[in-house]
Amino acid sequence: MAKEIRTFTGIRGLAASLIALYHFVTFKTIAPSSPLTFSGAYMSVDAFFILSGFVLAFSYAKTFQHRFQWRDYLQFMYRRFCRIYPAYFALMLLYIAKLIVNVSGDGALGHFTPVDFISNFFMLGTWAINARPIIGPSWSVCVEVFCYIVFPFLVLAVLRNITSAIVSLVVAYAGILLIASLNIGVEGRLDVVFGDTYYPTLRALCGFVIGMSFFKVAPLVTQHKRKWDIAVAASLLLIGISIYGGLGDEITYIGIAVLVFSSSFEGPIAKSIFDNPVSYFLGKISYSLYLVHALLVTLFPKILVAAETKLPHAIGFYLVIAIYFAIAVVFATVSYMLFEVRAQNGLRRLWRPRQEAVAAA
Repeated sequence: MAKEIRTFTGIRGLAASLIALYHFVTFKTIAPSSPLTFSGAYMSVDAFFILSGFVLAFSYAKTFQHRFQWRDYLQFMYRRFCRIYPAYFALMLLYIAKLIVNVSGDGALGHFTPVDFISNFFMLGTWAINARPIIGPSWSVCVEVFCYIVFPFLVLAVLRNITSAIVSLVVAYAGILLIASLNIGVEGRLDVVFGDTYYPTLRALCGFVIGMSFFKVAPLVTQHKRKWDIAVAASLLLIGISIYGGLGDEITYIGIAVLVFSSSFEGPIAKSIFDNPVSYFLGKISYSLYLVHALLVTLFPKILVAAETKLPHAIGFYLVIAIYFAIAVVFATVSYMLFEVRAQNGLRRLWRPRQEAVAAA
């Protein structure tokens, strides 16, 4: 297995944090009086998709690039299962418990059908089945599962040579432009999340292919690492200008893609932003943070109202959002240690590749 790209871990951490904060300030009873907006933060999931494509190509390209064997494929899928399912399943049970207790007081449990529960159990909710998600943000995890399933076959097509990688990159971004042109997003043209169409899956697949293409192209420009480090700062500037200047999700997407590609070289600027202790720690717990934060969001409107009876609105708001994020980080850390480390390692010991088993012996 290839070594970790630590700057990528930091990007994941900051992206998950932005999404957690974005969902807080856009919650229906908080948004009207929120002094913060976090505009465009919904596109952080596109960073996840691009990162996943790059990292899986980085780690598994050699396994599938020259031959396809079912044993390798099943081992790959089992490792992905061990990585994502324990935390997903455990947190889904917490969400179901919340529905049963009816914490929100809206009787939400009655809105779920048996098909919804089955689809959530098998992580199929966004595959155009249009199942109601138990864990709201899990739509992106479900479509990533689809990308995992087709990944070995994408390796054969995308990573065949440089030409195929570049063509795949262009086609994938064309797919992003297609989605944006439909203008069916929630908060923006690319905020396509509902499982009644194939577009959320297409959104993930396009990002995945872009990340894989970047992996293939990166060795060609390694001699220009210093210039790509400057591109980290330039891409962050482009993202900010695009979001707050209203240039559109299509331009923001380019900024995110360039940020991921340029950070892969782990230059000084990239490391200072994404490989510092805070960013890296948030990156390690990012998956659990992404899943668990929505469990907490609905609990805080009443707390915010109570705080604002004692404090000025702005002070009360910033205090409550800080408490919310701190609690989310604590919950995510516990989830990470229990389900992403212990459960994952335990499951992986049940079926290890032959060479790993021999080495362990």
